[in-house]
Amino acid sequence: MLLQTGKGFLDFNSTSRYIVSGVDQAINVWDLKVRSLRKTYKGHTGKVTCAKFNWNDTYIASGSDTGEIIVYNAVSGQGCSPMVAPKAQAVKEIQYSHFKKSLLGSASDDGAVNLWDTNTRRLIHSFSDAHRAPATGINFSPINAIFLMSVGLDKRIICYDLEGKK
Repeated sequence: MLLQTGKGFLDFNSTSRYIVSGVDQAINVWDLKVRSLRKTYKGHTGKVTCAKFNWNDTYIASGSDTGEIIVYNAVSGQGCSPMVAPKAQAVKEIQYSHFKKSLLGSASDDGAVNLWDTNTRRLIHSFSDAHRAPATGINFSPINAIFLMSVGLDKRIICYDLEGKK
């Protein structure tokens, strides 16, 4: 579950005990049971715009207004080198696939919807002409492994066939 606020965001982990939030160039993980900050992850060169826990809460992916995506190991605190799409504009939303656990999707200001393999930290596919304005949201289907949707400021909702990459 993702909560958007006026200047930031919040995302719950799978048990709803922890939340991740962004502050400037860092993300914070809060423990709701003891009501305290558990860990801070740094590494972005721009303001963090979104973050998500993966399926088993061992990794946290975050995007920034400089277009970089960093995946952090939630146990060790180590972050990977930034993943950046060719046109590299602000990442507005990221989402993990429910079926392929290493598949991460991102929506960005250039209107592109990108698919990343978080194991290899490589761009798998880019729907670069998806939107005519900034893409603002992305969501993988929880019941269909090949279905993805995005929404943008062009007032379009686009459905994707991930298997056929169209």
